[in-house]
Amino acid sequence: MRFIRSAQATGFTLEDVTALFHLRDGTTDICEDVQALIEDRLSDLEKWMSDLRLVQRVLKATLKRCRETEWSGHCYVIDRLIAGSASHP
Repeated sequence: MRFIRSAQATGFTLEDVTALFHLRDGTTDICEDVQALIEDRLSDLEKWMSDLRLVQRVLKATLKRCRETEWSGHCYVIDRLIAGSASHP
């Protein structure tokens, strides 16, 4: 159980944990296999972080626009969501 928790805390998925568990007693080139798993997780993490940065930029731009149009009596965000939902049935 500690092995699983330790591996997950390091960022490995349950599927990775299973693979690591089987590798630990294997006779294959273990380090290369582990390095490949780490590279996969890093790739996933970089993609996730890129996606989060995009969401952050969109939210900041939306907040800025919302604050700029606050005086108009309409909420920019709600107006945009309504317009977006009306164009996509």
